[in-house]
Amino acid sequence: MPQQPGRGLGGGPRGPGGPGQGPRRADDRPQVQSEEFKTVIEKISLASPEPGLFDTVAQQVAKTLRPAAGQGPNKRSQVRRFYDELLRFRARLPVAHAPAGGEDEEFRRALPFIRMLNARAAYAAERKSDGGNLVSAEFTAFLRRLLEEVRDRETLANACTMFEAVIGFMPPDK
Repeated sequence: MPQQPGRGLGGGPRGPGGPGQGPRRADDRPQVQSEEFKTVIEKISLASPEPGLFDTVAQQVAKTLRPAAGQGPNKRSQVRRFYDELLRFRARLPVAHAPAGGEDEEFRRALPFIRMLNARAAYAAERKSDGGNLVSAEFTAFLRRLLEEVRDRETLANACTMFEAVIGFMPPDK
């Protein structure tokens, strides 16, 4: 899904490095500090979801992303932007229309654009708004893990369900 220039999920017309700076290197990305959170997101398996994935694991992810209502990055509206974008892909690629037993060319062509959400999240993690970043390193790590699990239409549908569960467990903005 092409975006208008300066209208992506990450925001405005400046590049990821800011004015006058070159592109950011991959090793400049914010790093997740919590080993516990890394362990939680490693439990995300969309090909064969465990019974607690959309419940217990989603709740643990949400608790890390928004420890207290209205505090810090990852406001529901910002997180919803990424969720809504993923839902648009799901609507374009419903499981019911997957080709039987063959190569899914339509999905294969869409996958790079689905994974581009990682770049948009990295950009949003670097953008400042009201004294803080729009999304945290933990959010970008969660999204990266979620999108690396997307391999076909079914795992895309499961990714949307997982994301929905995380949003459902997030406290409201105040």
